[in-house]
Amino acid sequence: MLDLVPTLCEEAQQQFKGATMNWRNIACLAKKQLQAQQNPEAIWNEELPEFREVLDMYKVSLKESRDRGSLPNEAATLLSMAQHYYYGALLLRPNAVAAFIEYLDASDTVYNKSRESWKVLKGWAKVEKLLSAVQEQMRLMIAPLAASVMTRFPSDDGRAKGLWTIVQMAKSNGLGWLMRTTASTEGNQIAGSARVDVNFEELPVLTPEELKALGLDAGGNVIFVDWYNGSMPGREMPNPIMLSLSPDGSIATLPVSITWSEINGLIDKFSFEESDLRKSDASKELHRLNPLVEPLAAVTEPGQTLVFSSIGSLHRLPLHALAINGETLIERNPIVYCSSLTALNVAYKARRSAERLRQSERIPFHASLFGDPPTQPGKKALTSLAKAFGTEAQTGDASTSSNLTSALREPRLTLLHYHGHVIFQEGDPKDHGLELDDRRFTLRDIFDLAPLPNSYHATLLGCGSGMSKTTVSNDVVGLVPAFLYSGASSTVSTLWPFDDQDAAMYTRHFYEDFHRCLQAGGEEEGPVDLAKANQKAVLAIREKRPALYHWAPFVLNGYWMYRLGPLKEASLGLGLFGRNCNAKQKYAKARFSPLRRSRPAAAEPPNQFLHFAVIEVIKMAREKYEDEELNAHGQQYPKQSPSSSQDFAANGEKQSASRKQSVANVKLQNPLADMTYDELMADVNQFAEQYDLQYALDDLQKGALIAQKRSGFEKMDRLTDEDKTLIREEKLHRWRQPRMMYYMTILCAGSAIVQGMDQSAVNGAQAFYFPYFGITDDQVWLQGLINGAPYLCSAVIGCWSTKPLNRPS
Repeated sequence: MLDLVPTLCEEAQQQFKGATMNWRNIACLAKKQLQAQQNPEAIWNEELPEFREVLDMYKVSLKESRDRGSLPNEAATLLSMAQHYYYGALLLRPNAVAAFIEYLDASDTVYNKSRESWKVLKGWAKVEKLLSAVQEQMRLMIAPLAASVMTRFPSDDGRAKGLWTIVQMAKSNGLGWLMRTTASTEGNQIAGSARVDVNFEELPVLTPEELKALGLDAGGNVIFVDWYNGSMPGREMPNPIMLSLSPDGSIATLPVSITWSEINGLIDKFSFEESDLRKSDASKELHRLNPLVEPLAAVTEPGQTLVFSSIGSLHRLPLHALAINGETLIERNPIVYCSSLTALNVAYKARRSAERLRQSERIPFHASLFGDPPTQPGKKALTSLAKAFGTEAQTGDASTSSNLTSALREPRLTLLHYHGHVIFQEGDPKDHGLELDDRRFTLRDIFDLAPLPNSYHATLLGCGSGMSKTTVSNDVVGLVPAFLYSGASSTVSTLWPFDDQDAAMYTRHFYEDFHRCLQAGGEEEGPVDLAKANQKAVLAIREKRPALYHWAPFVLNGYWMYRLGPLKEASLGLGLFGRNCNAKQKYAKARFSPLRRSRPAAAEPPNQFLHFAVIEVIKMAREKYEDEELNAHGQQYPKQSPSSSQDFAANGEKQSASRKQSVANVKLQNPLADMTYDELMADVNQFAEQYDLQYALDDLQKGALIAQKRSGFEKMDRLTDEDKTLIREEKLHRWRQPRMMYYMTILCAGSAIVQGMDQSAVNGAQAFYFPYFGITDDQVWLQGLINGAPYLCSAVIGCWSTKPLNRPS
């Protein structure tokens, strides 16, 4: 057949070559197996000629894949090459480990690159495409292969860090990855960016430093816990991989004394039916899974906030109802859930950006309440909540899909509360939705709304609102991930159908801190800790109704610190936000800005945050340096006892002139030049702590290094290639700004010109109006009315029609 290829037409040749690439990889594997039968060492010894022969065959296949531009074949071949080194890596042979990791990383990069075409997709179409792609058998092998090698490393510290990276990579391939890319691309579009050019394969894996900054923002006393199933398709790893990240940034691998087979068996036997959950022994049955959380006794303390990133069948469990040393977890610690820590980090950055905008422009707290509770206690709870928040609940025929869509698209939305019916069908989770008056509002509708121009908290009190289906790729499909993907930063939901009286009790206790904070003006008492609010509400129910059924279904997902803002609309906030047609873009830009990534070749603006960091660090160091110089000069000029007033005056003038000249020289110098690296970092850390900027510590440190050696940034290892490119762009192309900014500048300037022309024309026309219409000089009021008519119409009609006319559809 190879001899016949040149005789075929070009199209047939291309099809044949595409098929032969897959067959070549299969032939490589077959040849490797045959060689292993003759010489078992050929499987792992990269120095043997048999090993190199198979590797050369893979390289030929890789070259053909790249020449044809076939990304799936290229990724599959790279993965096969990594597997070729797998057994050598298991033996921890240095060259084999290095090659194994290199080819695995390259394969994952190419898989991500193949998603570039998805940029044109929106909403549920993009999610559905992702969920089908990440379930490819070959792709699902990358993380488990890496994990199985990493568990062989003897060093606990190195093993923990390696496993951490692998687990975050594995859990960010699905919706977590999509949330980051959506925030980067679609957030750019909403914000009016000139160009969207995000390279999907370059999004980095979540680092411990990023989570440490998140924990510091939440008070610092936070432990992140991750479970992972490192089994490859068709196989099963005996025990879960369990990792914890402490407030000091240290990572620990925790031994779990229960296998995945035992876990899945116990979960399958555990009944989530109401009649069984009401039984007194339901907690006892659930506590057979305590080995999942018992290792936390060694790395956590009571009162610390625990963030759980579950996986697989664990998403069905109320892990907060398990116990450590006989004490139920929710009693011991506030608990937060997330599908992945990557998704949590996206929610955190979105909320903090939105909160900064709310605080700077005094945007008021805005709540939207929907639903139709089935019982009188539920109805009373919804009505009381609406009254406390100064709004009206949308119930009955007002609880419609169109009203809910409008509420979710409201840029000021701070809180969404739903109390009503929820339908979940495990066989088809796409129809999981809120039962409204006109139809069911499904997760597909919510995904299609993304990205929304706000960052809000959503309380979803419906039967099984937190239920979900876990895919083969460990992605979670349900209402909660849909809301978090579309714009919510946190949610409260339930793991099974509940008693409506419990929901009413939960509402009353959960929002107590909201009321207290709003009554104090929104910010005087600091942010609301949703994790502690959830803990308090759950324990209040447990105290009165101790059966597992009543208190255990309520769970909190997402970022839990919540700064509300003022309850009433300030006149400044209303003017800047309620009547500004660009409010939606402005709000969305604030929400997505920390998640954007700029490409070096793109016509993007420079990294303004990094630029801000440089300026602030220079200012901080300069002030400190000037103070030190003045103090030093004060010691150099001893107090004199002049013999005469003339000598005193002369000496004083000389000292004053000298001091002024010294300060002027100091201002011209680089105040950071003589500082050591440790001194510089200590100053930056102190500055970040003083002004609550720990979340930006990395950018501030980079800015200080650049400010210290402004011309030497090209040689700084701390800066990435992207950072260096942005600094060059800022210096060489200072007019390279988003087209939308130039457009808005020209538009505003043109509007001002037209307004001035109109005023001049109207004023000049007064000389002709009065004689033409027979208006005499004694009719002063009529002359004034005609003269002020344009401004009167603007005040009475134009200004008030601006908001409804510019309301987003």
